Amino acid sequence: MTGACRLKRVILSTLCLSLTLACSCRATAALPHDGPTERNSDGLLRSVAATLRGMEPYEVLFRVETGDGVSVDGRCIVAAERYSLSMEGLEVYGAGTTRWEVHRDRREVLIDRVDTTARNLIDNPARAFELAGNGYDARLVAGEADRAVVRLRPHDAGAMSALELTVDTRSMLPLAVTYDFDGDLVRIRLLRVSRAASAPESYDPSRHAGYEVIDFR
Repeated sequence: MTGACRLKRVILSTLCLSLTLACSCRATAALPHDGPTERNSDGLLRSVAATLRGMEPYEVLFRVETGDGVSVDGRCIVAAERYSLSMEGLEVYGAGTTRWEVHRDRREVLIDRVDTTARNLIDNPARAFELAGNGYDARLVAGEADRAVVRLRPHDAGAMSALELTVDTRSMLPLAVTYDFDGDLVRIRLLRVSRAASAPESYDPSRHAGYEVIDFR
């Protein structure tokens, strides 16, 4: 399963929306097309990635918002190739090439390979902001005294047609990221990014005794 498809599946199932992975939901406004401005967006993206690596393990408190006005808060902790993430009714653990999704309401554990090419906060938090030179055309489309907006379009056509990253240029930390699935927008606001007090939790099967385990590896 591709990272973009898993991102949609996880978000939409967590928010309990009546949408499909094929974007059969009602239309929302797509991200605007690139304007003529072109600057050193790669330098900005590399600075963000370096800042986060220097904070490891770091914690992100975030809010996922959709065009339907539905939102859900979440939390993740990242350290190198390991991460733990929690949202309403969902726990996700990643270590190396393996990912565990624990759906508490369904009493179900999904095990899958990590999509190492994915660059989104829900599917692969460890690489969500490693965007420079990783299959995207990047363009700086807005800049103010303390923030900048970078629009990225993937080289390969797929479920995700674009993403937009807003950065605090004083701290070089991300503020928000919007994923555009052919006009279906999912926005993630980063409420706080800080150094974590502890490393990410690991998946512990003893905490989920009696859950159905489905292994896609």
